[in-house]
Amino acid sequence: MTIRKSYASLLVADMTAGEAWYTKLLGRGPDYRPMPTLLHWELSDQGGLMLSSSEEIAGHGVVFLYVDDL
Repeated sequence: MTIRKSYASLLVADMTAGEAWYTKLLGRGPDYRPMPTLLHWELSDQGGLMLSSSEEIAGHGVVFLYVDDL
């Protein structure tokens, strides 16, 4: 099995606040809004980040971002 892409899926209590924080962190808004409870950033050809406010489609999670300089 070859993994082509991977996405970190994070559950947020407040979608508006979560979108604002990740938009600031990533320097741009989400690439897709497939439904009101899901935002999706494509970060590379290998994957990205999803934010969800629905416990039915996302679980609690963690993501580590390594950067040279914030």
